[in-house]
Amino acid sequence: MYALLIEANRFVKCVDCPYLVCMSRIPPKMKQAAAVKARVYHVLPVSAGDITYSVEVTFSENPKTSEHFLKAVDAAGNMLWKTSVHRLVYDERLEGDVQDVFVVDLFVTRDEVVVELEYRGMHRFNRATGQLIK
Repeated sequence: MYALLIEANRFVKCVDCPYLVCMSRIPPKMKQAAAVKARVYHVLPVSAGDITYSVEVTFSENPKTSEHFLKAVDAAGNMLWKTSVHRLVYDERLEGDVQDVFVVDLFVTRDEVVVELEYRGMHRFNRATGQLIK
């Protein structure tokens, strides 16, 4: 996964590569304070006690898809659970970046881990099991 830094209005720079990328859409409005301060377009992991919660994105082809996962890892590095937050199948007739969905916030409450998706609202998960709370 490449971390993207805000460089200009619609230009982003990969942290791990020297290229500037032009987005044909307006960059997401990040809400997580740590991500805003770091000037990145992805949420940073959050910890509660000995557990760290993070979001990862996987991509695949044929058909082109992306899927966001929320995972919980203990202090020893053992994955406690991993659950799907959002899966997107891209419409091949449209540009990919205008279909992308960004996670704009990740935070922990007393009993929940909350993931907010751009234009898709908040998704609440049980901290102990990773189960979606309806």
